[in-house]
Amino acid sequence: MKSNIQKVYSKLPKTELAKVELATQKVELGIIDDLKKNLNKMNKSKDKIFNEGKRISKEIFNYRDVLGEFKTVDYIKLLGDYQRAVKDLGVEEDKKYRRAFDEFIDVKSKWSNQYFK
Repeated sequence: MKSNIQKVYSKLPKTELAKVELATQKVELGIIDDLKKNLNKMNKSKDKIFNEGKRISKEIFNYRDVLGEFKTVDYIKLLGDYQRAVKDLGVEEDKKYRRAFDEFIDVKSKWSNQYFK
């Protein structure tokens, strides 16, 4: 039993059959050309993603190192000692040390929470 395609081809004149086959081949070749173009674009995009990811990863590790660079625990202890000493001596506390610490915590919290949630 003939397939449907064979039935259609058998009814076409020989010249029409050749045109149909050529048209089919052109369409198939066109698809291959499109695939090749897109393959090249995709590979370039993949390389960019890889390189950018590598760069960003390095930056993130550097950033994490910077976040941990200053030991806040040591500063908090020192600030507490300072505040007790000021109170014991009965002198006025210079608020710049506490303000600087608050600013440091604000900046660190803002930026570390933005990237490391």
